[in-house]
Amino acid sequence: MKARRHVQSGLQLMLTPEALVPFLVGAISLAILGDAAYDWLLSMLGTKGTHSGAIAVVTGFVLLGSAGVCSLVVNRDRPAPPLPGKRPPKPRKGLIVLVSNSTSLAKAIEYHSSALEHCWMVISGRSAQVAEAATEGLRQNGKQAYMVAIDDVYDPVEMRNKIAAVYAALPDGLAESDVILDFTGMTAVASVGSVLACLNADRPIQYTPPEFDKDMKPVAAKDPIEIALDYGMLGVVEPGK
Repeated sequence: MKARRHVQSGLQLMLTPEALVPFLVGAISLAILGDAAYDWLLSMLGTKGTHSGAIAVVTGFVLLGSAGVCSLVVNRDRPAPPLPGKRPPKPRKGLIVLVSNSTSLAKAIEYHSSALEHCWMVISGRSAQVAEAATEGLRQNGKQAYMVAIDDVYDPVEMRNKIAAVYAALPDGLAESDVILDFTGMTAVASVGSVLACLNADRPIQYTPPEFDKDMKPVAAKDPIEIALDYGMLGVVEPGK
């Protein structure tokens, strides 16, 4: 299995855009050398079908071996590509939640409850009642609850500005990294707008996957998953840096 991974990694490296031109030059050179070697082997072994097949098999092994060697040489000085940045979030002091259904909201609050001090619930007219019920429970447990009203859940700019305003006016003692955004609720457009406000690595984001019944109604929710934005991995400059 390890050898197979090396071969696959080598083939991927040989066919990346950065390596494509050198790969083509090398392929042409190998083809020329291959023709010479093929003629030499034929002169030594003859032209029988079995000999031709053996030569083809040897050629295939040479390609696979080259890919494996390429992988070993390149990866010796270069770490393996990181996996997509998903991880269980650590409980935060602050939580911003896009509110749609009570199930995902309750799970997000419960997950962070051991550290949670402040919770901002982003609501529309349709989700206000869900947030009001959660607000009562939060305050009974000594936590601060706030409602952030959105006029248009299909306006990503409004959503982005509302989330940015929360971060711009955090209570004393809270750093941006202490407050995590849960973008699970509302519309996809609203989720995009909220994430646009968190494009620097100091503002963590998460989503809380819902579980549905046969009628596609949310009946439960899984633990949140934090998305780590690694700009170094993406090869771009972090906004604001």
